[in-house]
Amino acid sequence: MNNGIFADGAIGGLTVTGGNFTTSGNSSNGIYSSITAAQNVSTSGTIFNVKSGSSSNAIYAKQGKVSMTGGSVTVNGTHNNGLFLESTKYGGQDNAAIENVTFNVDTASGLEYTSQGSYNNGIYVGAGRTIDSIKK
Repeated sequence: MNNGIFADGAIGGLTVTGGNFTTSGNSSNGIYSSITAAQNVSTSGTIFNVKSGSSSNAIYAKQGKVSMTGGSVTVNGTHNNGLFLESTKYGGQDNAAIENVTFNVDTASGLEYTSQGSYNNGIYVGAGRTIDSIKK
């Protein structure tokens, strides 16, 4: 697994203002968060580009409340996500809030599930997780 930022354990939160994250290849994340529950993972005006590959995410959030304000998320490749909130079954905790973020997701045409754009999501919400708000 490759990560632009790997945030794990008992840190006091993570704030990213501006900047660009581009991932390519497989199992890559712009930000991987498994910080102590109830701590914040915040981005403001940040641009994420999941350029290619498979099983990659702009933000993978196992724990930590995610707040995204401004910026954009582009998702290409296959089996990739913009924001991935891990299921509570696998230890996922906390919620997310999204405001004024543009999501651009490449999707496959028709029923062809083996091509570029197959199984991509702007936001993937695992069981037991919630999005508090999505605002324009």
